[in-house]
Amino acid sequence: MLARHFDFDPEELDAAHGAAWDTLSDRYAMATEGLVIGFAADITADSVLGKTEMPALLKNANVGKEGIKFATPLPQHAHLPPDINAFMAHPPIRCQLRMGDDDPGKSPELFAMKLHAIDVPEDQKEAHAAIVDRLSTASSYQELNPTTAEAKRRERMSAFIPGVNQGHGLIRAPRSVPTGH
Repeated sequence: MLARHFDFDPEELDAAHGAAWDTLSDRYAMATEGLVIGFAADITADSVLGKTEMPALLKNANVGKEGIKFATPLPQHAHLPPDINAFMAHPPIRCQLRMGDDDPGKSPELFAMKLHAIDVPEDQKEAHAAIVDRLSTASSYQELNPTTAEAKRRERMSAFIPGVNQGHGLIRAPRSVPTGH
């Protein structure tokens, strides 16, 4: 519409499109006050949320990391142990991480450096230090989360029989015995 009604060059408009959204998002995030609810499962580094809005919300004194919550659960990262996944799911930590920070194709030490750089709430500092230490000393994600035959069996069991307690086998009922009647 701008090109048609105001004689703007369509190529220049296309080039300015991303910058315009980034500027609007930045101003919106800086003017925000109170609780912010995110609807993204993972924050990607190249999205408007990841490169513009979330950094602005974190800098915003009226929001900060304590004022950001998420409507959707954090997807489980299969290459990470459950305790690290649970740590990453805390909103003040989650809002500072980007999808790919824990890239399974890279070394855990790189992820440890990214985790070390984030600001964590006081009640998470001990867990943060322990996780950073574990990641720093691991040579691979496999080392952190070894898959055993028992873990694979439980994975299959829970995938096909939801709601069944894992680790229990099926117990067959005894065959009835003829009563002679």
